[in-house]
Formats: sequence, C-alpha cells, structure tokens
Amino acid sequence: MSESLKVLKQDEANALLRYLSSKEADRIIGAYAGSPVRLSTYDSDGDKHSWYDAHLSMLQQYAQPLPSLVRAGEVMGVLYQEIFEAFQGLRSAEAALKRAEARIIALQEGGS
Repeated sequence: MSESLKVLKQDEANALLRYLSSKEADRIIGAYAGSPVRLSTYDSDGDKHSWYDAHLSMLQQYAQPLPSLVRAGEVMGVLYQEIFEAFQGLRSAEAALKRAEARIIALQEGGS
C-alpha cells in the first residue's frame, strides 16, 4: 500500500472515530441502544427516553472505570488471535489460553 493511501485511510479512520465519539452520534446511539456515554445526552434527551433517569442513576452509583491496561490493543489482539486459532482447531482452548497468557505477560514486561 502506498504511503499516500495509508495517510488517506488513517485520515478516514480518524474522521469516523471523531464522528462516533461526537455529541450527535451519542444521542443517536443512546436512543437506539439505551446507553449514551455523555452526561449532556442524558440531560438533553432525558424527557424523550423514560429509562435515562434510572440508567444514569445506576451509572453514577455503581459504575467503576475499567482498570488501566498497558498496551490494551496489543493485549486484546493476542487474546483474539489465540481464541480464533482454538476455534480453527489449531490447538485446544486450554493451550490457546496458556499461550495467550504467556504472550500477554511478555507484552506487559516490555517484550513482543
């Protein structure tokens, strides 16, 4: 792939991510899926969706942020690859999870 095409694809991907994380998208997703992520969406659309008050209350009282995971994308990539290979019959589920664990520990320790 040419360098200019890579830049174009990266720009397109960034534009999509900007839209998906926008206020407008949050209002659409919140109305459809029931779980907006912006407080402003609960405030502006609470009268339109009867469950918003209860959902926001649960989030404020019980939700906790996920723990920080160093190199999260790479870690999840390892896990997905190993699970996929187990489903393909390349190794048992147990062997795939053991391999994933070893690879993830190596990633977390700065290896590859």
